[in-house]
Amino acid sequence: MPITLPRHDLFPDDNNALPAAGSSEQKLLLEDEHEIGNADYLKSLEKLSDVTDSIYPELISNCVNVLRAVAPTKKLRVMDLCSGVGLVSMKLLEQDLEIEELTLVDLSPLLLERAIALLQNSPNFHKIRKITTVQADLLVDDFERFAADSFDLVVTCNAFQHFPRERQRQLFAHIQRVLGPNGVFIFSSHFKLMRPNWKEFVIEDMLSSLRKHGAPDATVENARHHVAHYHNYLNVADVYNWLEAAGFGFFDCTFRRFIIGIFAAVK
Repeated sequence: MPITLPRHDLFPDDNNALPAAGSSEQKLLLEDEHEIGNADYLKSLEKLSDVTDSIYPELISNCVNVLRAVAPTKKLRVMDLCSGVGLVSMKLLEQDLEIEELTLVDLSPLLLERAIALLQNSPNFHKIRKITTVQADLLVDDFERFAADSFDLVVTCNAFQHFPRERQRQLFAHIQRVLGPNGVFIFSSHFKLMRPNWKEFVIEDMLSSLRKHGAPDATVENARHHVAHYHNYLNVADVYNWLEAAGFGFFDCTFRRFIIGIFAAVK
């Protein structure tokens, strides 16, 4: 007999009421980001899941491969969106790419300061001809400050799961507008699993990994609260629909492992 249950009954969508802009909950979320947002962030990621060590290599590989196809010789204007401490930008500088301008965008002035310090200590910092920081709350900022066709690459890593689903859809359209012809959008985020009680399973898997790495009980409990209250996991199908509606000409899910997915889109 065919299954006739609606999709949301089989695999319920993740619809957390996430912190509003300027709220006390948003401040608590930012405190979490300040605690983990440092030069040892990659080591922290390794404790969360066996898949997290793949995120940055796969993300950067996607950036390089797509850019070589659509803009092989171009001097790039890059936006690192929700940049945190600048690890994506640092990894991009290690590649054979020519970055004319780099714009770091984040809610936190403190994380932007840390990002600049990290990049300035990189042996590849000289590759950037111009660097700009922009403090912005993407819950409400619609990129009006940026002209259309301002960037060749917009990249973001592990940030969009902190935004409501409808806001994520809107951000795709704003990103498409600021990209130039053949502009590239690469992002990684967290996605649902097709299994019973998928959210509980994801949380317990993460907590088990933290305990295995000797994390204190307070850290484990904080991680549980963070994922349970501050993350909205997507359906892959939603992303395809939003990218098409935003006007991207080509897009695909280029990497998927457990909850981590990476999408590449070309304007």
